[in-house]
Amino acid sequence: MKTIEVYISLNPVDDGVIITESEQEENTQGALIISTDGNERIASPDEALEVLQRLSGALAMGRYVVFYNEDRLIGSGPDKCLIGSVMIVKRHGGSYYLLEPGEYKDAERAFLARLITINFCGQKYTALEV
Repeated sequence: MKTIEVYISLNPVDDGVIITESEQEENTQGALIISTDGNERIASPDEALEVLQRLSGALAMGRYVVFYNEDRLIGSGPDKCLIGSVMIVKRHGGSYYLLEPGEYKDAERAFLARLITINFCGQKYTALEV
């Protein structure tokens, strides 16, 4: 799978598009790791388990569950948001399962539909409202 990343830090020497080939293919089970700026990759089952053990927050999103780091939330009270990356798996009852081939795009669409735009410190960001 090809991954396209765009780095823009107002540095003309380093800014630009980087295209990489990933060994992980979309035809295997895994977890979707996706950021609020739309970059994504597939985590292997072993990596997904390791990451899951280190994340502290979860948000139900239909048949999917978004896991995130609660320490990275901004805002207070019911208006908390996350700017960063999350890991998505599916749920059935009280159990979690890896995504199957063909479910990655559906999980991505469900995640992107939950994003909002916020003003934070005078700049606009895409964030996940939790």
